[in-house]
Amino acid sequence: MKFKREGKESGITLMALIVTIIVLLILAGISISMLAGDNGIIQKATEAAEVTETATIKEQIQLAVLDALTEGLGKITSTESLDNSLQNYVEKEYNLTGDPENG
Repeated sequence: MKFKREGKESGITLMALIVTIIVLLILAGISISMLAGDNGIIQKATEAAEVTETATIKEQIQLAVLDALTEGLGKITSTESLDNSLQNYVEKEYNLTGDPENG
């Protein structure tokens, strides 16, 4: 007794499944290399964070210098005024409290 197929069967073939899996693996490999590579997204984000931190520190120093200059009416009269201004900006930015000599 032989069975005849009536019409075309619909469904996924093994070959189509293998091709789909291979394509997904290739895309996953590309995504991982873009994320974690030497020039990847994580590396660029780390570099951007460092640049931002450096710029923030430079801006704080500039503000402290300007603050010391305004206290001395156009000139820094002593390093104490500059030190006080720097200390004030650092304490505000990093929420520092306590005596720096005692930790």
